[in-house]
Amino acid sequence: MKIRILPLIAIAMIAASTFFSSCLKNDYKELDLPSVSSIKSFSLGTLYQTIYGGSSKGKDTIDTISYAKHPFVIDQINRKIYNPDSLPKGVDISKALVNIKADGNVFYMKNEKDTILTPTDSLDLTKGLSLKVLTYSPVYNDFRFGKPYTLTVNVHKYNPDSLVWSHYENINFDLSLSEQKAVYADNHLYVFGKETNDKVKVYKLNVERGYIRSGNWEEVTLSESGLNINSAVAYNNNVYYIAGNKLYKRNSSEASQVGSLENLSTLISATKDSILAYTIDNKIISIDKNGNAGTKIGTSDFDFNSRFSAVSYQADHNSKLLRTTVMSYNTGTEKADTTANVFSYISSENNMGKLTPNNPVTCPNLDNISMIRYDDKIYAFGGKKGDKIKAFENFYYSNNNGFDWRIEPNKYMKFETERLTGLYADKPYSCVVETDSEGKESFIWFIWHDGKISRAHLNKFAPKN
Repeated sequence: MKIRILPLIAIAMIAASTFFSSCLKNDYKELDLPSVSSIKSFSLGTLYQTIYGGSSKGKDTIDTISYAKHPFVIDQINRKIYNPDSLPKGVDISKALVNIKADGNVFYMKNEKDTILTPTDSLDLTKGLSLKVLTYSPVYNDFRFGKPYTLTVNVHKYNPDSLVWSHYENINFDLSLSEQKAVYADNHLYVFGKETNDKVKVYKLNVERGYIRSGNWEEVTLSESGLNINSAVAYNNNVYYIAGNKLYKRNSSEASQVGSLENLSTLISATKDSILAYTIDNKIISIDKNGNAGTKIGTSDFDFNSRFSAVSYQADHNSKLLRTTVMSYNTGTEKADTTANVFSYISSENNMGKLTPNNPVTCPNLDNISMIRYDDKIYAFGGKKGDKIKAFENFYYSNNNGFDWRIEPNKYMKFETERLTGLYADKPYSCVVETDSEGKESFIWFIWHDGKISRAHLNKFAPKN
């Protein structure tokens, strides 16, 4: 049963009777009643939430989650209470419990009457709520309401773990590319590719925070010969690559040779400290920013002369160590060769080893296979192999450095299969992840054979401004 506010005269009479009662008993104590009417703290309790794709089969589930630590701002000047970071989509605030500390009793409007708020009251916060604090005012010598607070609980309108797609079809290359590799550096997308006559082409496009800043692809003038398009990597906000077995770097305006090494075949990946390179005599070495050879890692059975994808990141068990995972299409002809080639290297070791397929949790051997690091996982995807796997049908993910692979269960993180399969199945493409100044992922850029672009991002990675 809810307690309604008493008429102010009745409250005053109760206060007065208490005062006189104390005097008659010669046990008078000064009443210590608050003279302000502020809410000092606010927090939510446990709420029902829809977990999108939460089951093992990717179906939505409903669970109870405590949001007691979710931060709220109390603006005392404008008498507003709100959460600057919205709650995830799927949180039900229509029957919410709240915890409030205030200078007096807190009241809210229910059935068009002021009603005292108790810890067990279930509140509908979908349209906001007005809260008032009742305290004793020595100026008026009675109980009065302070200026009301407006409570607003913000909830995301979109699932933060859903992939949002945009397509840009008004840009294109001069001619279609027969193969390509994309790199992101210094607010630019770079595409290293070949035309059908094997002529090497490099294009760049100014992008920033998911927006295309320039009108169309700009062709980069090349002065180097023998450029290996698969060697391009981003390092120290520049693009590094191999041409004529030498190391080059390029910024948005010019290119220059780095160091004096002349035995380089390709670049594998870049870390914060160095670049992993593959030599013409089948050795893996590290190179610093000045082009000097460092650690000799040894040999590898990996075929770096064809298309491959590689990602480097901090090892989970030791932030001082770096792990590199490499993937390529398996060109074997045996029935067992139905899984992609995956190799792994960690900076404390002296070799890059092949990961043994762990059926049935393997990554299928996809044509035009690509691998990226995104949302603390490794994702792989590509074209089709035979009739069983459709192009861009699923994201395959690994959260243990490429040892096990599974189909991403979140039904909201999907390719726009019908669109992409119809336009770009089995055609050359490249993919790269845009990162911010702190190295955090945001947007995934897909560059198709004709220069058209698709962009995808998780809602939670969209810039706040």
